[in-house]
Amino acid sequence: MRPRVLPEYVASIRYPWEVNIREAVILGYVGADGLGQQIQIAISLFLEHRLLTLLLALYLIVTVVDYLSAYLRGRLI
Repeated sequence: MRPRVLPEYVASIRYPWEVNIREAVILGYVGADGLGQQIQIAISLFLEHRLLTLLLALYLIVTVVDYLSAYLRGRLI
């Protein structure tokens, strides 16, 4: 029998992880290296195809993290 608090514990652990992924893009946009910096460069140089690819990559990363979190939480309930 699993403890009832386990799904809530996993949710409280995964939330900062998801926030960190989103914040990494914002930090990259304002000065740090990473996906956000590449997005900013693509915007400033009018590289629409590259920008679309980067935005799709960001969307896929966030979506995969959300589905993985939902899957893990579902397995624990």
